[in-house]
Amino acid sequence: MDRRTFIVTVAGGLLAAPLAAEGQQVGRVYRIGYLTVPSRATAQGVADQFQHGLRDLGWIEGQNVVVNYRFADSNVDRLPDLAAELVRLGADVIVAGANAAVIAAKNAATTTPIVMFLTIDPVDAGLVASLARPGGNVTGLTLTAGPEIYGKQVQLLKDAFPRISRVGILLNRATATYAHALREIEIAIRALRMEWQVIAVRDPSELESAFAALSAARLDAIFVPLDSMFYQHRVRLAELAAKSRLQRSPPAHLDFLRLYALDTTLALPLHRLKAELLKAMAGDIVTRVDLIGRSKRTA
Repeated sequence: MDRRTFIVTVAGGLLAAPLAAEGQQVGRVYRIGYLTVPSRATAQGVADQFQHGLRDLGWIEGQNVVVNYRFADSNVDRLPDLAAELVRLGADVIVAGANAAVIAAKNAATTTPIVMFLTIDPVDAGLVASLARPGGNVTGLTLTAGPEIYGKQVQLLKDAFPRISRVGILLNRATATYAHALREIEIAIRALRMEWQVIAVRDPSELESAFAALSAARLDAIFVPLDSMFYQHRVRLAELAAKSRLQRSPPAHLDFLRLYALDTTLALPLHRLKAELLKAMAGDIVTRVDLIGRSKRTA
């Protein structure tokens, strides 16, 4: 089951429960509040997938469900008002993307079911009591299970590119998990005897200047941990990384490596095409890590 299917299934299930319990309200139109941090233009792709998932499960907008979309335009200060507005509109369930949106939804709606997605370390951030038993009115999924995942990702970066010695770290300072993430990353980098430079941003508008600073530092690799803002702007991040590398060191080039963690073992012969592998993995991908590093031929 992929993320889109999971989110929509949970949201649809939360709507179906009262529908089954109140058979006399079969004709009722249910209301979903959709709250997320980025602008509509940035997050429209995810919202479209959510709509497709609803239709696949029989929830048709305008017939048996209404979805009220609220986008904060990357201004987290707007989230409390937007969440309160969704509650006033009578949302039966709120789908919230990113930690800040979930926190705003929790503060505005103490009993309305909330389905979270694109969250980071939800237990450490206080969104849920535990992953096994979330408790309260919040459920859903997370990009990372805990801050220790960052150290594992740094190790993967070093394993993929053993010769790197100077690493740039791009972090989102606006997240509640910033300090914990930085601590885990620095512990891992120090253990691997590498040097590092941290660049922290609060807004997507700062990404270009951040990469300019990282580029000027003549680094071997740039580590970008999982984050909802970085996920929404992942294409732009890859473009900025490639651009900065080429400008700084023309003889070098970037290597992109994507690693998948699956909840099953694939029974496939060797030397399969990429399309075949992706098709075989569909529905079983637990998480994904993108690594970007520089390689250079030596004489």
